[in-house]
Order: sequence, then C-alpha cells, then structure tokens
Amino acid sequence: MNIVRKQKLYIVAGFILVMGIVRGQMEMPLYSFQQFSNINFNPASIPVKDYVEGLLTSRHQWVGFKGSPKSQMLNLQGYVREIKSSFATTIQSDFFGPTYQLHFKGIYAYNFNIGVQNYITLGIGAGLIYRYFDGSQIITEDENDPAVERDIRHDVKPDFDFGAVLTLKNFTLGLSATHLTSFLYKSDKEFFVPGWGLHAYMQYDILIDEKYHIIPYLHAYYEDNFFQAEIQLRADLLDIFWLGAGYRWQDGMVFNAGFRIAKMVGIGYAYDFNLGSNKSSLKNKGTHEIMLHLKIDSYKNMGKSSETPRYFE
Repeated sequence: MNIVRKQKLYIVAGFILVMGIVRGQMEMPLYSFQQFSNINFNPASIPVKDYVEGLLTSRHQWVGFKGSPKSQMLNLQGYVREIKSSFATTIQSDFFGPTYQLHFKGIYAYNFNIGVQNYITLGIGAGLIYRYFDGSQIITEDENDPAVERDIRHDVKPDFDFGAVLTLKNFTLGLSATHLTSFLYKSDKEFFVPGWGLHAYMQYDILIDEKYHIIPYLHAYYEDNFFQAEIQLRADLLDIFWLGAGYRWQDGMVFNAGFRIAKMVGIGYAYDFNLGSNKSSLKNKGTHEIMLHLKIDSYKNMGKSSETPRYFE
C-alpha cells in the first residue's frame, strides 16, 4: 500500500471519529489509574476513611496520531465521620481533534453501617458538561464537502449521576448510572447529548502480610452505545512501590508503576499499547499517562496511626 493511500485511509478514519463526536458520541475517557479513585463515574465510591484524598492524572492517547485524544482529570474527596457523609468534586477536560469538552461535578454520598468494616454507600453527582467544536480545523481533500461541518459550535448540558457501593471489609462492589439527564433531550435536535451509561466495578484487597498486598480490579461499563471492560492487578510492595498490569477488552494491555513519598504522595506512570486491528489501523505509539495521588489525614487524625498498616488502598 503506497504512502498516499495510507494517508487517505487515516483521513477517512479521523473524519469518521470526529463526526461521531459532533453527533454526541464522545466515549468516556479511559484512565489507567482509575482504580485509585472512581468518583468520576460512581459518586458513592469515596472510601469511609478519615482523610482527604486527591488524584490528578494526565493522559495522552494514541501518541503519533495527529489530533489524538488528550485527557486530564482531578478528583478531590473526603469523608466526615460525624455525619456519615462524603463530599467530593471531579473535573475532567478532554481534547480530541477539533473538539474540547469540560466536565464538572459536585458529589455527595451517605454511608450506612451494616457491621464492622461493612458499609452500604449511596451517592449522587450533579454538574455541567461543556462541549466546543471548531469545524474549521477539519482538513479534507475537498474543502467544500457539504458533509463536513465547518462552523464553530458549543453548548452546555446539566449532568446527573447516581451510584451505590457495597463494602465488605476488603471487598468492594460498585454500581452506578451516569448522565441521566440525557433522557431529557432528543439527539436529532441537539448539538450534543451525553449518552447515558451503566457502570460496575469490583476490587479486592488481598493481604499477603502487613507490607505486601495484591489488589485485583475489574471495571465494566456500557455508555453511549459503547461497551468496555478491563481487569487490572496491582501489587503493593513495602508500602513504597507498586507494580500493575491489566488487559482492556478488544483494546490493549496496560502497565503501570509508581512509588510513594512519606505515605502521603504517590507518583505513577502508565503505558498502554494497542493489540490487533487498532495497532495496525492507527499506527500509534501507545498511550502515556502520569498520575499524582495525595492522602492527607484529617485534623483529628494528625499524629495518630492509620487504621490500616497500608496507607494507600
């Protein structure tokens, strides 16, 4: 296949992806460090622990493919034991070719104690999604192609999520429904409508001893007519290092590693590479993601020992 034909194929593939986004089909960003904080898709997933937690991650997908997705996410969360309530906020920004999206949510969750270290948590998240599209950035062989939108368009939509989490000591099961306001709109009359979604995740902390843990994590979801599932396995070593690997269904492999400073700061790096048809069609150099994870004891816990010998869970 000659170079000119390859370039035409890439233009067609990119055009199809972009026009899907214009019609509202912008898939949920995939984060390789998702297991450290799930509040962006489940508002009930805040740990029942006396600390304030923050996750900042930046992801560059399909490196080497012009206009490839770039995503950033900031999650802040904390639990107030006196009122059995959790509060959080999540902010996400996504760039994909001529499209930019900003997503903000405030979160509240209430905890029901059903035994020693056993809980049921219900949470709600409400916020806004802003999407901007600049059609003038699309380059095609025929600049007058009527099928290509060249205008600048933008809109803001309200957003609402609901989630529930069951915690049985070291086992966690979460279920949630996202973008529930999508049912208020007709997609053929709107610039974009966030597609509703259903999410499920499971995590189990296998304690080898006080300083060695193995943590399997499974996340599956259906959102905007798109299904995805991934499984990851993380090993925490000496309360200082972690190593992880996983598989994303029909997509690729995930590898990540990181270390902790004074049990409060975690720094991580992840690399994803595509398998099969995705790798050959996009000719990308994989996906890179960096992460900063913070945990700060509440003022009442300052100077006290942690509830668990392993500070990061």
